[in-house]
Amino acid sequence: MDIKIRGVDPGLMKTIDEMAKAGGISRNEYLKNRIEELALYPKILETENRYAGLVKQAVEVIERNNEVMEIVLNEINRKD
Repeated sequence: MDIKIRGVDPGLMKTIDEMAKAGGISRNEYLKNRIEELALYPKILETENRYAGLVKQAVEVIERNNEVMEIVLNEINRKD
């Protein structure tokens, strides 16, 4: 599908062209990539938030396991 954008500031177009050139791609490819990133951003943010929640849960479980291991080790050492 094609998109046409009118009225873009020439200075901004120059900046966009420089960014595209620095990436070794055309202006069209650069803008296409940015639009795709923009469209995917909400899903990426949702995934990052879910990941952060899972990491938090994992840390909590590891901390609890460490507490239990400490109790077990103390019991084993007390019996010796």
